[in-house]
Amino acid sequence: MKACIPWLAAVLCAGLLELPFPIAGPLPFGRAVFAWFGLVPLLCAILSKDAIRHRHPLRHAFLISYLCGFLWYTGNCYWVRDTMAKYGDLPAVVPVLLLIGFSLVLGLYFGFFGLAWHWCANIPEAPASRWPPHRSFGSRLSLLPHASLPFHGTSSAIRKSITRWSTSSLRGPASMESVFCSSQ
Repeated sequence: MKACIPWLAAVLCAGLLELPFPIAGPLPFGRAVFAWFGLVPLLCAILSKDAIRHRHPLRHAFLISYLCGFLWYTGNCYWVRDTMAKYGDLPAVVPVLLLIGFSLVLGLYFGFFGLAWHWCANIPEAPASRWPPHRSFGSRLSLLPHASLPFHGTSSAIRKSITRWSTSSLRGPASMESVFCSSQ
């Protein structure tokens, strides 16, 4: 049963992400709030301790996210089937197959999102002496001479604030597990 939890989380995520989109007419009051936390079940499934210890963690994260994307595109783009059936004058099974193919292709966006999120969240920590220049774009930006940057000639206060921002440590998605998921 524990192995099914990530897959159920992907189905739940697709359902939660579907709620902010009305089928017909205006959006019912209160359903837009689901857009704010719709990805939480998927991110918890990708960043859980079990997913990290999985035999093939990147493949697992990709497939869970891909399932979520396939289901979301199938539910959200239902109109592709209706449009092809009405205006394409196709046999009944062809628009359904087109919708499935459409969703299989566009579900790859979710799959690669999950793959990238899992990979970024699990970058191994390295000694501080050699890792920070490779951690963020901002740390590399601070190594450039100011004359080569587009803000050359601006006041020194603006330049200092931009340099201070660019040298700050931007952790990224590695700390998102603590925001979205309870540690086990």
